[in-house]
Amino acid sequence: MQPIQALKPLLAQRGDFSLYAFAKAEDFNYRTVCLTVQRWGDRTDREPHGGEAKRIMARLRRRLDELNAAPSRPTTAKTPGDCP
Repeated sequence: MQPIQALKPLLAQRGDFSLYAFAKAEDFNYRTVCLTVQRWGDRTDREPHGGEAKRIMARLRRRLDELNAAPSRPTTAKTPGDCP
């Protein structure tokens, strides 16, 4: 089993990444994405056990891997603000 990598540091490195744009593109509720990242973004000991949280984290991890493989490009989506 591969060790789990925390996503919050990866998000912090990608200044051009928007959780709002990700949620909109993947048909997730923005607030659900924010809460999931808030709860599970720093965890390295285990993955989410709920279905929706699992899907969000898996797709988010896949999207970040794709972006890290491609050159950086600015996002055009407006964000309503950072998660609390």
